[in-house]
Amino acid sequence: MKRTLEVCAVGVFLASGSLFAQGDDWKRLMARGQELERDANYSQAASAYVDAVRIARGRRLMIALNSLGLAYEEMGRFPDGERYFRRALEILEQLGGNNQADRALLLTNLALLYGEAGQTAKSEALLRQTIDIETGALPSDDARLMLARAGLAELVLNDGKYQEAERMLEESLVFFEKQPERWQQEIGTLLGDLGVVRQFQGRNDEAIRLLREAIVMHEAELGAEHPILIRPLVNLARTQAAAGRKDDADMIFRRAVRIAEQRLGTEHPAYSDVLLSYATFLRSTGHKREAKSLEAHVRNARQEIARRDGAGLTIDASAFRP
Repeated sequence: MKRTLEVCAVGVFLASGSLFAQGDDWKRLMARGQELERDANYSQAASAYVDAVRIARGRRLMIALNSLGLAYEEMGRFPDGERYFRRALEILEQLGGNNQADRALLLTNLALLYGEAGQTAKSEALLRQTIDIETGALPSDDARLMLARAGLAELVLNDGKYQEAERMLEESLVFFEKQPERWQQEIGTLLGDLGVVRQFQGRNDEAIRLLREAIVMHEAELGAEHPILIRPLVNLARTQAAAGRKDDADMIFRRAVRIAEQRLGTEHPAYSDVLLSYATFLRSTGHKREAKSLEAHVRNARQEIARRDGAGLTIDASAFRP
């Protein structure tokens, strides 16, 4: 979901197109980074944001650091992403620290990064505190607040709190569907998550419909090979398997694995996650030898990721200072 800081006083997120006028190198670099990030060229996007950071000062520096953190999160480089989000928070403090909307969005990004890194308890605690900040600082229908709630819905869904997740997902959908042309990516993600809720409720046919709808929306906006498709594809494959459609599930799993390998690379955490899901499916269908091979590959890949990333992530209560 889009979690970029605003450039102007009006609007929530970094926009593309005419906002980034020629003659402003920083805006040109930020627009280039956004374009590359949209096409899932995250490493090149990060390079553009690094160049933007080098020439930025003040609020622009904070915005560029936030975007750089998001790019590293998309690459699965979570400690690097955390470092840039924290640096952006430091710049906010230097600017006076009284913009609660900016603080809340940066903390939302940090919280969601923890969730992507598998630190769900830490992520949920930080996100709930961030929502408390946003509730006091923003209107009840502000997009930043709705994005934070949608992120929390994903976390509680993964934690098995289906009733709470369902309520927040449906509330978020009501908001974003008021402007479907602007929030197509967000709507697709929410529909996919709601499909997971339906699958756990035993409503497989409805779950499959919602997940397919999410996939079609993402394909229409971002193409048939974009990494955003990995999550709904894996969830669709699991639901098809639960419904007894093993061949369909296998085909969908293979598509998700191919996208993860080709677009993210074998060193990305999402690639290991997809392989492990596929291995679980294979084991359940009697293909134990192939499953065992994939599981060994996942163990090796995760060891490499752990060595690359070091000790992991931290959290500092000072980030909440008003």
